[in-house]
Amino acid sequence: MAPSQDLLPAPSLGYILSMHEVRWECVPARWVAWVTLFLSEFRQKPQTPTLIGLDTFAGQKQMAKSFLQFGMDMVTFEVADDPVLENCLSLHGQQNFLQKLVQVSLQKDGLCWLGPPCSWWIWVSSSRHKRTSDRPQGCVSHPTVAFHNSVAEFVADAIMTCVALGVHFVLEQPLSSVLPLFEAVRAALAVAQATAIVIPLWKFGATSHKPLKLWGTARWLAQLTSIADKISATSGSSSQLANGGQGSTGHLFISKPVNTLCVVGENRQVTGRRQEMAASSGYPACFCNVVAFLHKSHLARRQALAVACILGRWDARFRQKWFVDGLFPFLR
Repeated sequence: MAPSQDLLPAPSLGYILSMHEVRWECVPARWVAWVTLFLSEFRQKPQTPTLIGLDTFAGQKQMAKSFLQFGMDMVTFEVADDPVLENCLSLHGQQNFLQKLVQVSLQKDGLCWLGPPCSWWIWVSSSRHKRTSDRPQGCVSHPTVAFHNSVAEFVADAIMTCVALGVHFVLEQPLSSVLPLFEAVRAALAVAQATAIVIPLWKFGATSHKPLKLWGTARWLAQLTSIADKISATSGSSSQLANGGQGSTGHLFISKPVNTLCVVGENRQVTGRRQEMAASSGYPACFCNVVAFLHKSHLARRQALAVACILGRWDARFRQKWFVDGLFPFLR
């Protein structure tokens, strides 16, 4: 029987089962000892619980809740829960973060979600922090600016450690945030070869437009963009709504966002609406559910490929695309 043209490559079984190699040159010097310690501890514990993800700066923890609904354990790291152990600038907090991140790295295609506070990085508060795209460090003599710059350094180190450990990451910020232009963060994103996408959060249930920009290495970012592109706004009176919200081109029509996060005053000054901005700080459940579904599907696809490669050692027909496509739905 002639081999099929869509025969999948067959990586060695040893590669599938082996631990990934750590890129130690990417681990921040101050964290090398801790990463070494935690890797050694976890590798000596064969019964270490599987951990799919880490939600850093977790806020209302909706992302972790959605992952759990899809059967994936995602732990959180949020300073409001513990001002010491979950503080990214405390010694014990960084140890706690790294221990969780190393545990995530034991699972191939683990995910670190990074959503650091944005209030001092967006244009609405620029009159106080003095940050610009050319000078993202802002007025460093301002104590709050200096504090958030320290948080940015932590974010950069976290991204570099994800790269070192082979953990996928997503950094989330509003579109106007200059945090990704902060020198250390920009350098880390470059090393990671991160992809950037823009997601209007209203398309996933937010009450305001809330455009987000996501930088990351997660394999499903392009799919998230595709889903958002198929959602269009309507005033609620169009014929599409009468058709169950589904257009003839496959687009989904939903109501337009109703809230505005900032207003322009008489002197053209821009003021943020605090109540609306506070309410918008959390992710809509729909958005988190879509992210969790895409990650779950990616893991299932990878498992199907692994099974096909193992079986393909005895019969090459199992490495054909039709077999993987048929196996994939049963692993989600």
